[in-house]
Amino acid sequence: MKPDKLEQFVLDNREGFDDLAPPAGSWEKIKEEVKPIRQINWTARLVRIAAAVVIFVSSYIFIDYLVADKEAGLASGDTESDQELYEEVPLLGEARGYYSGLISNMEREVYTLAGENSGIVEDINIEFEELDRVFSELKADLKDDAANEEVLEAMIQNYRIKLQVLEEILIQLKSADKKNHKGHESKKVIL
Repeated sequence: MKPDKLEQFVLDNREGFDDLAPPAGSWEKIKEEVKPIRQINWTARLVRIAAAVVIFVSSYIFIDYLVADKEAGLASGDTESDQELYEEVPLLGEARGYYSGLISNMEREVYTLAGENSGIVEDINIEFEELDRVFSELKADLKDDAANEEVLEAMIQNYRIKLQVLEEILIQLKSADKKNHKGHESKKVIL
């Protein structure tokens, strides 16, 4: 195949094209104009994404906890003045949050184990009504004299008594449940 005119011209005058060297610093000027290729650091990016997810989830849990705590306060018959009292006496608010959660969880467990035995549930309700009445009296005393340590201790003790009542009932229910299981296991079935 015969080369075309342009190709033939380049081949004939090759030496004339190669005689000039580029000026010094040409490559540096070209490098400055070329945009560098960005390397993506996937580890750093994943750490940032994980941190954002952790912040989002923890914020959601915290807000959910605050809403549930406020709903629990309103559901337990707390008035706005009671809420103000808990805000004024942070120790009482913290104790209420701590013990209310424990009592609520233990109540669910007791009610689950009690099953159809409504006598136990009625006994618990009667006992808690009395403790709630005493607690209301203590709140009234505390509103009269908010700095009284004895009243605060008695209010916290009220929570502890509720928890202790539930623990004792739970122990009795669990031991009765174990006896029932052992009684069923000891019976042999002959086929």
